[in-house]
Amino acid sequence: MIITPGLDLNDIFVGCLKDDAKWQQLINAGAITNFYAALGVDQVSPPQWATVAYAWKQHIILWAPAMHSAAQALETVLKYLAQHPGLDPLHDGTFLEMRKIFASQLKAAVEKTHLFDDALGVITIHLAAPPANETVVLRYADETKTYSRTNGGS
Repeated sequence: MIITPGLDLNDIFVGCLKDDAKWQQLINAGAITNFYAALGVDQVSPPQWATVAYAWKQHIILWAPAMHSAAQALETVLKYLAQHPGLDPLHDGTFLEMRKIFASQLKAAVEKTHLFDDALGVITIHLAAPPANETVVLRYADETKTYSRTNGGS
């Protein structure tokens, strides 16, 4: 979130996102006025950036557990693949079940908040987990497809 372009997050809020103790204060603040107090802004007439910060905090709280579950499911799939090199992904029942669970968890994470109904959500996810390089090779069921960035686009 911190590096997503165009958000123009206030430096005070960014500082709270980077500091675990301050972030916990914001999460545990409860009522919105307590949230504003934790930020150190006027509780009756907070600046616009504080209102936006509260909305972002709510998105994060809703989305984080679902995304954590998706990450755990992905980790399980990746460990299984590492332990079983050369498996047949179309006929390995354990792999297929793990893949199904991962897909379900990822779908739940994406559906968890309306943030991902627009391009900003996609940009945020991309910046949070950038690809390892500019070329991606997908192999599945004896097919291989290579996707690479060309002409500055994707």
